[in-house]
Amino acid sequence: MAEKFFLTGGTALGVFYLHHRVSNDLDLFTTEEINLMEYVNLLKDVVNPLQIIAERSPTFVSYISAEGVKVDFVVDHLSAKGPRPKVQLEEGVFLKLDVLDNITVNKICSVVSRSEPRDVIDLFFLLKDERGLFPSFFREAQRREVLLEDLLYVSSAFERIAEATE
Repeated sequence: MAEKFFLTGGTALGVFYLHHRVSNDLDLFTTEEINLMEYVNLLKDVVNPLQIIAERSPTFVSYISAEGVKVDFVVDHLSAKGPRPKVQLEEGVFLKLDVLDNITVNKICSVVSRSEPRDVIDLFFLLKDERGLFPSFFREAQRREVLLEDLLYVSSAFERIAEATE
């Protein structure tokens, strides 16, 4: 299972890269065409008790554990392909991590698709020392997320986030 998926999103950033915030969910992505339920069922056998499957489609399965941890399995055909670094969690147990460039592009997409303040916080920390790279990240994000073509919509997404944090 560890070979198929990589950890991405806020938890990857908070725990392994930026150490800037706590995240209580796991985003496990793959770029391969696989049957997600097969892997969720494998996890059910290992992690007991696995609670509810909250959402399900051929490319997305979300479940919540008994402890309230949300785990998303995603087939993401648009994520950058290529090697990803591995971290050792314990003796003989490794986890692949997404690369920062790919997380940055996905965070730009998330800002407009979810309008969550945490995505803006993540994006701020990702770009604070790399502002000059934003245009190239934004162009790649536009390739993945059609909402980014509409700059009026993008500005309204930031307004919604600002209102949510007041």
